[in-house]
Amino acid sequence: MTLESEETFVVNAPREKVWDYTSDMRNWATNMPGYESFEQLNDTDSRWTLEVKIGPFRRTVRMVVHLTEWNEPEHVAFTLRSETDPVTGTGGFDAIATGECETTVKLRLRIDSSGPMAGMMESLARPVLARMQKSFAEAIAEDIEKSS
Repeated sequence: MTLESEETFVVNAPREKVWDYTSDMRNWATNMPGYESFEQLNDTDSRWTLEVKIGPFRRTVRMVVHLTEWNEPEHVAFTLRSETDPVTGTGGFDAIATGECETTVKLRLRIDSSGPMAGMMESLARPVLARMQKSFAEAIAEDIEKSS
């Protein structure tokens, strides 16, 4: 099963302010729907614990997020691997200055899963992933704009 989602949104803040905020992975994690905890493992790896609701199912998942690219002030790429389920993925973040105090941000996420329940989970997860990413984007934008 493969799910892909992309969300583009505008933050009313200069790109440097957006970068300052997003350069701390803890800020990403705490804005994820279902956030429970964050642990910085080293410079490139962190563990996120989330409670995920998919259809009638509710499950606590632990994901290890590994930074693969870090190009200040505009691009981050990462991989993720679940410690609780047969799930891996990739994602990215791009920040484009579209004005003196405006930044357009694009988030990308691809989730790959396997196992006997993958097909059923895909049909339940597809609409949830888009909603989660939109909620995540809105929370990040709101946090950055409040701190500006």
